[in-house]
Amino acid sequence: MSLHSLPPELSLKILSHLPPPSLLSFSQTSHRNYTLHTFALASLKLGIFHSRISSLLSFLLPASCPSTEPTDDEDDAEDVISILLKKEEARTRTGVIGRQNQLAGMLLQRYTHLRSLDLVIWDITPQTTRSIAALPALHTLSIRLHHPHVRHPDVPKTHWSTCTPSTKWNSLSSTLSRGWCPAQRGSKTQRTPPPPPMGRALRRLRLERCGITDYQLECILRDNPLLHDLRLKKCTILTDELFEALAHSPPQHLSRLDFTDSENPSITPQILPYISALKSLKTLSLHALLHIPNDIVKEYRDTEWTTLRHLTLPASEDPGDAAGTRDGGSRVGEIEVDDVYK
Repeated sequence: MSLHSLPPELSLKILSHLPPPSLLSFSQTSHRNYTLHTFALASLKLGIFHSRISSLLSFLLPASCPSTEPTDDEDDAEDVISILLKKEEARTRTGVIGRQNQLAGMLLQRYTHLRSLDLVIWDITPQTTRSIAALPALHTLSIRLHHPHVRHPDVPKTHWSTCTPSTKWNSLSSTLSRGWCPAQRGSKTQRTPPPPPMGRALRRLRLERCGITDYQLECILRDNPLLHDLRLKKCTILTDELFEALAHSPPQHLSRLDFTDSENPSITPQILPYISALKSLKTLSLHALLHIPNDIVKEYRDTEWTTLRHLTLPASEDPGDAAGTRDGGSRVGEIEVDDVYK
């Protein structure tokens, strides 16, 4: 019996167990097999790197703030594609970013049936965000732009501590991409209803060093009412207005919220009452929020957040741990590979 004689769903089940190199080889045997392989790749972790050591460190370091919470993600067994750029392509920062997004766009246009995507690059362009927005079945999205371990002569160390707001994130929201603007809270101006979602069904959203604004993220959450896992790391553009918006219209299914490594001065204890409005929340991480003391968070934990199962405090409880620890006492310090790097 040949593979062509099997029902399509059984063929896809068999192909889903192949590693990416074997799947790519299979796709080159015929037009039919090429089409089959694009359906078979459902969960992809894509990293594009300028050096081999950068590739190794990116996949060794956690994608977001780890927790003691047992996870039930069905996408743990991702297919990993790691691409190493040629030396001539990696000489400048703009060259690396341009080539990373070119390759990512080519792959996303090929595998349009992805359900889970973890993208690891230096920065993202509007063309790549539009390619992501065109994935109709996507329910888990991770965009990792924070790589403090990277050492490159054209990239200053401070590059990884900043992010810039941009309209490119509008593509991830059906509301913003169609130009609809809702009435501001408290305004008496009547607005027409928003357009229907463009096939968005996100359940998990994880962003690192993304220059997304409060309003852009608010629209994405509104467009994806089934989202239950939101992890935001080093997204320094986000302010307390995000938490006010969450409290004003709490996501019904949001069970995990990680808001970590932010130096925004508006992220103060004022956000804690807003978090109290998220009644479905089970896991919360506020790691490395410099302007929120542990004592105030503990007070809210004991009085307001009685349904929380897992909480990560803003700072380490161990005074000897300068880098900080998380639940269970594990070390989370950054990897420093060059002391003289500026």
